[in-house]
Amino acid sequence: MQAIFIFRKLSEQEYSEVSRKTGDDNTIFFGSDAYRLSGVEDQQLLSLSAEEKKDINHQVLQEMLALSAVQIDNQIFCDYLKIGHFHPWFYHKFRVYFEIRNVAYDIERIKKVIHTFEQVQIYTDNIYIRHFFAAQRHVNITHATAGPTRSVPLKFVATVLRVSIKRLLWGLFGKHPNTAGKNLIVDTRDNHREVLDMGLQGTKCMNTYLGYLFERLSSDQFLFIDNINVPKPSRAGDRFNKFLFKKPSSAGRIFEEEILFKALIRPKIWRRLLQARKEIRLLLESALSDMPLSDYQKLIVWRYQQLNKSSLFFYFKFLAYSRYFSHARPRSVSCIDEYSPNNKLILEAARANGIKTVGIQHGSMHVLHPGYVYSKAESITNPFPDLTLVWGERWRQFLSESGHYPEKTLSITGQIRTDIIPGLRDIAQDKQRIFGDKINTQKIILFASQPQRDPKLRYRATKDVMLAAKQFPEATLVVKPHPIEGDFTYFENIASETGCENYVILKEVDLYLLLNSSDMVITCFSTVGNEAIYFHKPLIILDHLKQDVMHYVRDGVGIQVSDDHTLARCIRKILDGEIEVNSDRYQQYIHANAHKIDGNVCHRIEEAILG
Repeated sequence: MQAIFIFRKLSEQEYSEVSRKTGDDNTIFFGSDAYRLSGVEDQQLLSLSAEEKKDINHQVLQEMLALSAVQIDNQIFCDYLKIGHFHPWFYHKFRVYFEIRNVAYDIERIKKVIHTFEQVQIYTDNIYIRHFFAAQRHVNITHATAGPTRSVPLKFVATVLRVSIKRLLWGLFGKHPNTAGKNLIVDTRDNHREVLDMGLQGTKCMNTYLGYLFERLSSDQFLFIDNINVPKPSRAGDRFNKFLFKKPSSAGRIFEEEILFKALIRPKIWRRLLQARKEIRLLLESALSDMPLSDYQKLIVWRYQQLNKSSLFFYFKFLAYSRYFSHARPRSVSCIDEYSPNNKLILEAARANGIKTVGIQHGSMHVLHPGYVYSKAESITNPFPDLTLVWGERWRQFLSESGHYPEKTLSITGQIRTDIIPGLRDIAQDKQRIFGDKINTQKIILFASQPQRDPKLRYRATKDVMLAAKQFPEATLVVKPHPIEGDFTYFENIASETGCENYVILKEVDLYLLLNSSDMVITCFSTVGNEAIYFHKPLIILDHLKQDVMHYVRDGVGIQVSDDHTLARCIRKILDGEIEVNSDRYQQYIHANAHKIDGNVCHRIEEAILG
């Protein structure tokens, strides 16, 4: 009695082998319709309910948080991996959580039935599934013969080199500002987009999260660390080419390339890297052999082993910045996205030199966000900035309770981008001037897309929106992709599949202009939901798993729908005026989540950093 699990496309030979095994008490399971075998009967689709997926989301994060506290050699695991002031545990936490959470869906689908079979054959190319079940003797895993290795496009490599060399020369031969006693803010150039300027006269290329703050900071007090996180070739596109060749007009910039180059040519740095390479490898091997771990925790530690090269890359940058700060001696270093590796290493290097560190909230937080949710064990290692500036009381309370942040390190300032809202609200809704001939309807349905980690949920969300929107030809569906969603053919293909024609994709139009002009906003759990409320727009939450992770529904400001049918009914009621926003609830929400929309957020942030 054998079970056959199919999680990839089979070769002709494999197809013939599986076909011969049908019947004879063998059962064939497939992971999606794409892997169903034509002409073969009695195949079973492996599936999970929305509730089961929700439980997996929480389970994997809890497994990871519990792992951080497991004792080894009289230390908790997250501190056991520490090398000086460098914590490898935190550099991969976000990535590994989402990678393993996604594959856990397939693992749990297999586990639901695997115990009832004497022999199991799994066809998959997923390295996690192969590793998870490899130790079970009755399980045989077959992966496809490796095809040709994907090479990095030469054009992309040439672009990266040109950008890096040019920026290195700017750093080496440009004017070097005096950083002693100054306040540094990290300006990540790939966050630059065309954004509505503060004067509301047009758009300007600036940091979408911090641009308004940068325009108001005193040049006598603040300088900028100008860095680039090189994207994967598949995600580069025009985004990588458009903004990075231009030398910024403002003075007072420190280019990261110079910092890294000066570290690269020092033998001492290389000796520490070689030592760390061996040390991290031995620590992780010891952890797997000596620690009492669950199956998922073993998978997590194993994945950390695979990421050893990435750990060394981040460690190199940490050493480079540590060296730089030991000479530059700034008063403080601030950034957004402070949990991501490329920014976290800058703050850790600053702290290693006794320099004040500041994190500035840039997006929403929730209980399934590994960048903000820390265990009590993790909090003991103090992975937090010295000061974290949050939008409102709700976020302060969340970080204190769910993230175990020390309360004294949290300060409420408001959300930077809201500083433009008081003036924007007074602008007439001239859709023709804003959109030209791209929109010819009076009604606008705005869909804020997201690169969800679960590709099936991402596809389902876009498909449901398209299916619902096509029922309202009197309105235009405006798709606003997330900044890292550069492949428009993804949306175009789904529109073609669903027959939706009354849509446009507007990536370059400023989000706040779109919000100001829209009649409603649809999203799954994006921060755009918060901003829709700032503009008093009806907010629809497309929540297939009914998790309400952002609590929009619980707080009475979002309308929860779970498929295209309920979404279409909701859109109709809004267009007909049967659903209107609850002004009191919206005001309460704004106070809790954004403090004040008064045009003075940047001023409060500057005072907090200087204070």
